[in-house]
Amino acid sequence: MRTRFSKPTCEECEVRFKTYFNILSHEDLRDLSIEKSCTFFKKNQIIFYEGANPNGVYCLHKGKVKLYKDGLDGREYIIRFVAPGQLFGIKAMIERTKYSATSAAIEDSIVCFINNRKIFELIMKYPNMTNYMLVSLSRMLFEAESKMTSIALKTVRQRVAESLIIINNTYVTEDAQKGYQIRLTRDELANTVGSATETVIRVLGELKNEGLISVKGRTITITDLKGLLEVAELLE
Repeated sequence: MRTRFSKPTCEECEVRFKTYFNILSHEDLRDLSIEKSCTFFKKNQIIFYEGANPNGVYCLHKGKVKLYKDGLDGREYIIRFVAPGQLFGIKAMIERTKYSATSAAIEDSIVCFINNRKIFELIMKYPNMTNYMLVSLSRMLFEAESKMTSIALKTVRQRVAESLIIINNTYVTEDAQKGYQIRLTRDELANTVGSATETVIRVLGELKNEGLISVKGRTITITDLKGLLEVAELLE
């Protein structure tokens, strides 16, 4: 059964001001709305597969998306998360190479797709878009290097704390003072940390007992961000 939803327009998009397209004129936003396609992805549905050829870039309008690689051991290793307003699939588009990871919806999501022709047309018209993309690529490279360093040098406890903080920073809302609620399965969190699910569950229990987080079912709420930063050794 196909899910019905209203195609979001770029002119009225609630997350447009977080995207590269904020600098576009009203006319170009209208044209982009006409040319782009929008798809509703159910939870766990694949958006694109590792090894596929890119035909454009994706922009998350609503929901949550993860990028991951399948390991030789059959496990899923989560590389990063995508929040509403963020583009993904940029690296493959710019390098004109195949996708280096698979993307999937963590929860029901609406994703917009802009084809290569339209993206390069906008880049030619708005040179600042190139700068935005370079900054985005630089940030992704920094995050990848930080994650590799973390896996090599930090304990599972430190990595769990760090991952919770990263997820919090990715999806934090204006109501953050009440504590951001992280909704991931324990397997997804373990795949982010790069450790066994049982070990991650044990560490979450320790952090809960120390008053750094609260846990209710699948929902994890950070209750002491400073304390969690200290555990992750992210405070200067």
